[in-house]
Formats: sequence, structure tokens, C-alpha cells
Amino acid sequence: MDMTKLVFKVLDGQATHSEVGELNRWIMSNELNRSEYHGLKMLWEDGRDGILLPPDESYEQGFHSIKKAIKQHQQKRKRYRTILTVIIGVVILLLSYLLITRFQAKNHRPGVLVFNHVSLDKLADAFQQEYDIEILLPESMRQCKFNGAFYNDSPEGNIRIIAESLGIEYTVERDRIFKFKGGGCKKDRN
Repeated sequence: MDMTKLVFKVLDGQATHSEVGELNRWIMSNELNRSEYHGLKMLWEDGRDGILLPPDESYEQGFHSIKKAIKQHQQKRKRYRTILTVIIGVVILLLSYLLITRFQAKNHRPGVLVFNHVSLDKLADAFQQEYDIEILLPESMRQCKFNGAFYNDSPEGNIRIIAESLGIEYTVERDRIFKFKGGGCKKDRN
């Protein structure tokens, strides 16, 4: 039996007990059926008050009009859900991109390190992470300031540039361990 006719038959009180059971099983089977049932019920209630159909429209034509209206409503809801899903996906991707780029080092491009009036202890942290080395700094040098950029050079070559720029000395303690020496920065490179 056509479910639209069955819904109207049940709502009109003309359905048998088995037809009522069939309708209830159909309604409970999924959300789309529940939504369609509530739409049909609303249209049936409006139709009883003479709101739904013009007086010259037949009963069958009315069913077809109702079914068409419900189908259009369902298609519209489906489009809105699809659009909303796409928008949410784009927003999530955009936020992910922004968070990832926000937490990356400023002015850092692969193989390029740029420092603008940065303390030597922060510069050492960046070098240790970039080159997998260890830099030992005396307390008196931690706040020395440095400006400069490094492009794919070796860690030792870059350490030498820093030492020369700030007028300090360094030694290579063991493989990949660099130790700055002295009482402080003789000159801050600005």
C-alpha cells in the first residue's frame, strides 16, 4: 500500500489494527520516515480545515501534491545538510592550517632560520631543535641579543658566525656539543 494513503487512512481513523501496526513499524524504521510522517500529519491537519487543497482538486491530485511538497522539502533539507557539512569541513581545515602555521617558528622556512633581536638562549633553543645539537651557554650570555639569518649552513659554521658577531668564543666539546665561553657579550649585534 502507498504509505501516504496509509498515513491518511490511519489519521482519518479508517485503518485496521494491522495497518496501524504497519505504519508504526514504517515510522520507527528511520528518521526520514518519521520526518515524512510528521509532514504528512501536518498537511492532513491543514487539509481537514480546508487550507491545503482548492475545492476543485480531487483526492488523488491532493495526494500527489502532498507527496511532491514533502519530497521537495526533504530534498531541500538534504541540500542544506550537505552544504553545512562542506562548510564545517572547510572551517575545520582552515582552523587546522592556521593552528599549524601559528605554532611553527616565526619567519622559519625549511633550511632558513631568521632571528630579529633574539636572546642567545632562544637562538640556542632554535639551533638545538633545527640541527639536533647541544649548545651550552654561561648564564652571563643568555640575554645577549642577535640579529641575523642562516641558510642551510652547517651547525658549526652558523655557531662561528654567532660567536664572531657577538665577540665571544666557543669550543666543540664532543660531537654535536658546542660550548660558548666568556664573561658576557662583548658586543650585541643589532
